[in-house]
Amino acid sequence: MFVAATIESDRLKLYKNGSNIIDSNITWNGKTNGTPIIGTYEDGGYHIDGKQDDIRLYNRAFTQSEIQNIYDATRP
Repeated sequence: MFVAATIESDRLKLYKNGSNIIDSNITWNGKTNGTPIIGTYEDGGYHIDGKQDDIRLYNRAFTQSEIQNIYDATRP
């Protein structure tokens, strides 16, 4: 499964296999109090039961077509 998220200003967009599944306003101060947040809630009370691979972080929000292109280039 391919999952991507973009956060720009107060807007979260979540993509699954290249398709936008969530587009929502959020309130987030960008801080995690030192707790890893990839695959877990900020309080550490939940985690993804499985493996994560090829995690990428960028300094800008990608467009939906850029997300789709990355998915198309990386799918088996």
